[in-house]
Amino acid sequence: MNETERCSPAQNLRQGDIIKIFNVDTQQHPSLGVIINADCDLENNKLDGVIAYLPIFSFEEYLTKFWLRTFVASKLENSLKKFSSFLVYNDQEQSDLKDWLSSDPLEKVIAKLDPDISKLNSKNKTAAIIELTTLYKCLTADLNNLEILTYFCELKKPAHNDAAIKMVLDAKKSMPDDHFFLSDIIDEKRIGFVIRMRRIYTIQADFCFRSEAEMRTKATGTVTTAARKVRLTPLYQFKVAQLFASQYSRVGLPNDITDLGQLVIEDMAQQFAGAIVC
Repeated sequence: MNETERCSPAQNLRQGDIIKIFNVDTQQHPSLGVIINADCDLENNKLDGVIAYLPIFSFEEYLTKFWLRTFVASKLENSLKKFSSFLVYNDQEQSDLKDWLSSDPLEKVIAKLDPDISKLNSKNKTAAIIELTTLYKCLTADLNNLEILTYFCELKKPAHNDAAIKMVLDAKKSMPDDHFFLSDIIDEKRIGFVIRMRRIYTIQADFCFRSEAEMRTKATGTVTTAARKVRLTPLYQFKVAQLFASQYSRVGLPNDITDLGQLVIEDMAQQFAGAIVC
């Protein structure tokens, strides 16, 4: 069962239509959205001049924008506690260590701490170096991309593929209730998308078109415009509308959609694990 479907360019806009947004800064604004105006309002033009839509992010965008920072912060605190347990650091010493790692190269920090680390037994010495390295990676990570996830997968070699799948699956499972996951949008090269209910965007109704072809003939200049790409199938339109209204739903989904979701997880995990040289 498909989650999205094509529709005739002649059909009027309706709730559940997925639109592409043009002439916006995609770093600050989603490039896709799903219309949430009621069909009766759309049909009778009771819109107050605007089309309302929920933002749609690719799963990778979601991980980067809304999940990664919390994930890295959790890993940082976990490694800080583990490393501090080896050298018996108090709170102030832990804070000083973070400041040090943020300002000096990792090799310099390890060299300075080597006399203390060398006092540990072989197993704990190795573990301490790993936790110190993880601390450094977390403190210096570029949180605008997912590159650091490859490091966490590498720690699990040779089981890094399984680790990558678990990490991405955990991220998907941890999505708040006001998020809706789509495995696929027709004609989109990417797979995996997240609809977020926490913010409603609007666009002038006169600049929201039934197709890109219509937009090209009617829109001019650099004003923000939108054009319908596809629409949610009836079941998924109902699911999204219900979730938007109530934040939860008990309507079951077909098993094959669960399987599609697993393909998304595996594809994303492969991006991280595939970067590891075995």
